[in-house]
Amino acid sequence: MTDIKRSQASNHEANDAPMNPFSKQGWNLTGQAKIFKRDQAEANRLAQAAGHKDALSARFENAK
Repeated sequence: MTDIKRSQASNHEANDAPMNPFSKQGWNLTGQAKIFKRDQAEANRLAQAAGHKDALSARFENAK
């Protein structure tokens, strides 16, 4: 594999990462609700990573 193809492959993999629905760039209330319903600890972790106190308060504060 050439260096260019490796670079493109690594960029493609990085772009396939799901957006954080609690972040400003990925703000998505439906996505937040799905994650919260499935795993509240994961929702809290994602909300905190986006700069919110927790998943529930993030829904009231809107995207930062």
